[in-house]
Amino acid sequence: MINLLPKIQKEELEREEIIKIISILGIVFFSVLLSFNLTLFSFKIISSNKLEIQDIIFQQREKELEIYKIKDMEKEIKKYNLLFSNLVDFYQEQVDVTEILKKITDQIPDNAYLKTIKFKSIDGKDFIAEIFLTGFSPDRETLIKIKENIENEKSFGELNFPVSNWASQYNIDFSLSFKVKK
Repeated sequence: MINLLPKIQKEELEREEIIKIISILGIVFFSVLLSFNLTLFSFKIISSNKLEIQDIIFQQREKELEIYKIKDMEKEIKKYNLLFSNLVDFYQEQVDVTEILKKITDQIPDNAYLKTIKFKSIDGKDFIAEIFLTGFSPDRETLIKIKENIENEKSFGELNFPVSNWASQYNIDFSLSFKVKK
């Protein structure tokens, strides 16, 4: 096609055409850039949502683990509570032997002594233990005092003082038994 326009107009048309091309390229570039930014923004939103979902799942699992740990700890605490309860029951049922031995030795005069002491725990209604003693008394008066002291002790009962203890006047090997009250 033949262009009969003057040179200035031809240049002007070419400039307009270049400006149109540059404008179109600018709009296309801007559109591509905008769509790229929107795509990146949508990826950011999707990934942040996925991260939030994973964070929520992680928190839920942590809570589940804490619940399991708490349940395990509760089981262990119950086990130890039962153990301590059994220990307390055991120690409450125990007889204080040292206190009983002190009461026995307080009833024996200085010139007499004990040879053997046998302690037997019993589960009686009124009594907690039975004591068997053998000892030596230099004379019958000391033996009478031993018998009276044990009879007068409030925490002792059911005294069994065999007749054979009274057979000798001096150097008496005696034996007796009694029960300890609760």
